[in-house]
Amino acid sequence: MSQSRAFVGIIIVIAVALVGYVGYFKIDWNKSGSTETAQTDSGQSRNILSYVPADTLFFIGGLEPIPFQHAIDMIAPGSGWLKHADWSQQLTDEEKANMPPAGRMITSLLSEYMHIMQDPTTAASKLGTGDKIDSVAYTVGFIPVMRIKLADATAFNKLIDQAEANVNTTPKKQTIGDIILRSYSFDKPGADNPSETNLVIGTSEQYAVISISSKLESEQAHKVIVGSNKPAQSLANLTVLQDIIEKHNFLPAYVGYVNHREIMKGLTGEGNNEFGRMLDTAIAMAEEASAKAAANQANKEGQPPNPAAESSNPAVKNENPLDAIRTADCRKELMLIVESWPQTVMGYTKMDLDNKPKLMQARMLVESTDTVFMQDMQKIRGFIPATLKDVGQKPVFAFGLGLNVDALAPFIIKAIQDFTSKEYKCEVLAETKMSLLQSNPAMALGMMSGMVAGLQGISAMVLDVDGNFDISQQGTPPDIKNIDAIITVSSANPQQLLMMIANMQPGVPPVQLPPDGTPIDFPAPIAMPNGETIKLALKGSHIVAYMGTKSAQLANSLSQIELQPNGLFAFNMDFGKYMKMIANMAENAPQADATKPTAMTDQEKQMIKALSNMNMQIVESFDIDPNGVAFDVQMTME
Repeated sequence: MSQSRAFVGIIIVIAVALVGYVGYFKIDWNKSGSTETAQTDSGQSRNILSYVPADTLFFIGGLEPIPFQHAIDMIAPGSGWLKHADWSQQLTDEEKANMPPAGRMITSLLSEYMHIMQDPTTAASKLGTGDKIDSVAYTVGFIPVMRIKLADATAFNKLIDQAEANVNTTPKKQTIGDIILRSYSFDKPGADNPSETNLVIGTSEQYAVISISSKLESEQAHKVIVGSNKPAQSLANLTVLQDIIEKHNFLPAYVGYVNHREIMKGLTGEGNNEFGRMLDTAIAMAEEASAKAAANQANKEGQPPNPAAESSNPAVKNENPLDAIRTADCRKELMLIVESWPQTVMGYTKMDLDNKPKLMQARMLVESTDTVFMQDMQKIRGFIPATLKDVGQKPVFAFGLGLNVDALAPFIIKAIQDFTSKEYKCEVLAETKMSLLQSNPAMALGMMSGMVAGLQGISAMVLDVDGNFDISQQGTPPDIKNIDAIITVSSANPQQLLMMIANMQPGVPPVQLPPDGTPIDFPAPIAMPNGETIKLALKGSHIVAYMGTKSAQLANSLSQIELQPNGLFAFNMDFGKYMKMIANMAENAPQADATKPTAMTDQEKQMIKALSNMNMQIVESFDIDPNGVAFDVQMTME
């Protein structure tokens, strides 16, 4: 696929991820916010959870289905971008011929889904889900599985048939119990060493399953994947989802988690879970393939068999590279470490789709049970201007890094000391301890923090930008006609920081900023739009460089704001404004033809232009709280 199409693909993926992040995953539309039980409306146990193994590595789903209409709302079909989202049409005949059947099918299936979602009145019936979406994603071993409850299996099968016809793909079919299973190979046509890895889509009257099959899973695991058999221990028998909801105040229709314990069990061989069994099989197959490749190479070179060399060859001996951590001591000590970080949880914390703008808030948290460590870690939090996190500010884009540099080195040094003060019987951990003791990072960390002592945060906001972003000619910069932007450096001792920066530039005198906040003109290395000048000022504990009316107001508002730790990272973007810049670049891109493989088609340009019509604001933040490391997302949509 050409570079331009790869670029367009990235843009599309970003857009789908942003809107689908809210639209696909489950939401609690019950205003009561009940978190008491994993029951359906009928009061019976939710059957779909009985297909999810208790040792799944991750789970994405919820305790109840969601109305289909709300999924429609989240992908904003009114903006018009869906009608241009046919990826299968963007592939040339040569690209289709070189793609494996599974790749063609995935592309076609996504395109068909986008096509169906353009008409909200018929989408539910064409997809076969009915008026409520009841689906979950999980793993069997490390094989990902998506299971969808069907209201109309005939409609879903018709969707699959149409996706196959669009890219001229014929699957292999088999019947397992009442399940019709279609398989599409991930191997390119004519592959010398086929992997026998397939995309599989199974349907019965009740469920559809989308997954992967390979030589890694046992027959029993394969039956659990497709759903002809249920796992011996399932998520339906556990309270993990209810526990997560109650602890983190998530809305019960969407709950997700990654199970660090099961991952470590598989790596260390503790408990012999399905992930560990598949991992062992994968390693054995890789070692066998390596041994065969070495033997074939020796035969090609005419070398006689060498038993001594074979006996010293790890591949021939079938040594497992995980053996180093699969001793009894390593299992015990590594599992103790994982108990301090047992899982990553995710879910929605707030939702309002009845009013405008629509509001959605979600959180992902890497849980920690080490209270003392989290208290120490919170000390490195720095300062990020509150305006940067304000969803109503609507910058084109903005980001902020909050970091208490003075606390960073002491925290890292203490963490290393805590780790190295323990005695380890596990050889891997003992070697890690010895390496840390010998490296002595304290000096380097101290020098680094001393150079920017007092620094609490750095942020930048572009509130408005106008210009021609024609970068089709190599080396031609964008023609910026107007820009409103501000950069903020926050420090407990900003004047000292300015002196330190000056010392890093020999021959350059330190900048003297009036303590009353009066700005000075800062000479820019390049010409500014409309002959404007960049203003530089000291606003309390903040050094600001800005240009534009809105930025001047934000700079003045910082004068009375004291430094208080409030985060590690934040990002704010007006999706529509940002995509307008991308649309301008796409508009000026040359038309695609056989002689211009890096150009764009009309369909690709129209897709990006339609995305620029979306009125959506996204605010993301990364922070540390007593329960762990948190990633929060807030979205508003008109």
